Amino acid sequence: MRREESYRSLAHINPGMARLPATTHVTANRLAKLETLHAELKLPFARVRVVSFESQNFELSGILGCHWLQMALTSQPGTSNLCFTAQGSSHRYDAVGEMFLLPPNEPMLSHGEALPHRGIICEFDTEGVENRLQTKLRAAAFNTNLRLRNRSMEVALRQLAGELLNPGMAHEQMGELLTAQVALQIARHYGGSEQHRWVGGLTPRQLKLVDDRVAALEDVPTLTELADLCRISVRHLTRAFRVSRQCSIGDFLAEKRITYAKHLLRQDQSVKEVAMRLGFASANNFSTAFRRITGETPRQYRFSG
Repeated sequence: MRREESYRSLAHINPGMARLPATTHVTANRLAKLETLHAELKLPFARVRVVSFESQNFELSGILGCHWLQMALTSQPGTSNLCFTAQGSSHRYDAVGEMFLLPPNEPMLSHGEALPHRGIICEFDTEGVENRLQTKLRAAAFNTNLRLRNRSMEVALRQLAGELLNPGMAHEQMGELLTAQVALQIARHYGGSEQHRWVGGLTPRQLKLVDDRVAALEDVPTLTELADLCRISVRHLTRAFRVSRQCSIGDFLAEKRITYAKHLLRQDQSVKEVAMRLGFASANNFSTAFRRITGETPRQYRFSG
């Protein structure tokens, strides 16, 4: 493990990224930025670093050659927006959260403003992880990956960062075990072990009932309605949904609501009209909710198109 030094590392698609021309497309091993490396662990299937970043603005386009998992360990990392360019030509950006996962071989664009913070970065070699764990690593270019909500993954990352920063007896072996645990959490989160995804959570049939009902975006269901559909209590629904999807059902419904808002904004409806149609108390409340999820205001979203 390496300790406290200034190090030119892989840049990342989040605050702390190197500033590059928007037309530059580079692979992960060419994205470099001066940052402070506090600890590092290199394994046959992964590389883990605890680093600090300085305040800066950034703009970058690139393609990673690995699964890239990153989480802020201290304070807010700043504001960052990213889009996967292979998904269409509209280049719609989504906000990046404090924990996010980027897949390999996906063209992407990102820009934002970093604040000084410390974070942990795990770079996983797909083939190496699959050989080590005998399971598939299937993370894809989904915008939900940009704002991961997985308590088990967060706890594992903090344990790994603690081991790297304060190594104890047999720290190399412990670091490898904790890194493998993080990789396994990713595999479970994205279906590498489908059985574990709904033990204690909603059944596949219940999840389909919820998804089908929520698909009617204009009419956002209540928790009571969804619980009745699944023939369970509201309390059971909220707990089981979090187990199944690693996010609260409230956050899930809020993101679906904003998805429909984007559709309405593209049809040239005014911000006030969209807010009223979706049941917000005011246009300001709608704009706040929209920016919290997308990283931009409704007007900025409309004009960017």
